Amino acid sequence: MTAIVSLKDAAFSYGETEIFGGISLDVSAGEIVCILGANGCGKTTLLRCINSSLRLKKGKIYVGEDDIATLSVDKVALKIGFVFQEHSAPFPFSVLEVVRMGRAPHMKILATPSKKDTAIAEESLALVGMLHLKNKPYTQISGGERQLILIARTLAQNPEVILMDEPTSHLDFRNQTIILQMICKLAEKGIAVIMTSHLPDHALLYSSRVALMKDGGFLAVGKPDEVMTEESLKNIYGIEVKMVTVNDPNSHGTIKIVLPMKELTNHNKN
Repeated sequence: MTAIVSLKDAAFSYGETEIFGGISLDVSAGEIVCILGANGCGKTTLLRCINSSLRLKKGKIYVGEDDIATLSVDKVALKIGFVFQEHSAPFPFSVLEVVRMGRAPHMKILATPSKKDTAIAEESLALVGMLHLKNKPYTQISGGERQLILIARTLAQNPEVILMDEPTSHLDFRNQTIILQMICKLAEKGIAVIMTSHLPDHALLYSSRVALMKDGGFLAVGKPDEVMTEESLKNIYGIEVKMVTVNDPNSHGTIKIVLPMKELTNHNKN
């Protein structure tokens, strides 16, 4: 299968401090690739490089056959959408106006949104279950609702690739589930999704492949069941964990979940 995103020996540094290096990865249309790793390992910086917000010190990133370093900001936005962890609006735009901003790459300079742009924005809001908030000021909704609105804005952008930096952060259990199920639906439509997470269970349940990241590099990339082991998770997080197999009532098969060891749990309670 042809890769829609390709990283070739990618490296990035702030001054003399290398954030990551030697990273290669191919992602195909319809894949969900989850990057797991502890804070500070370089996950978010890597996403920003894929989005061309930051430029590599070494290596290449391709979107299709295009070197991302040769594309303008507008052309990158037509291909790649990015859902950040947090966002604050300086002005009280309505929710619909915020989502409609995702249509900007498809509009001419100084053009006003068309009826089609508004319809696409409303469809995106409906997909994340937030259409009822379309007229509410963005500054007056909760953090979890803002996360859903930002995802809707990215959907309105209609990209080939969506980057998500911890998309379930700040969300309750119900909204986490909605987002993860939606990510699966996007993949079914052929969109490539590259996401970061701190929750191994999300990677096990929803990812096509997992990349385990530590100290600015990938320790392993592969199917979740193959690369996510007790030893590998201990390696990237520095804690003892237990992989547990349980019955799945939905598929009548089994699924794996990750639990911290009891000693660690007791320690955290003290």
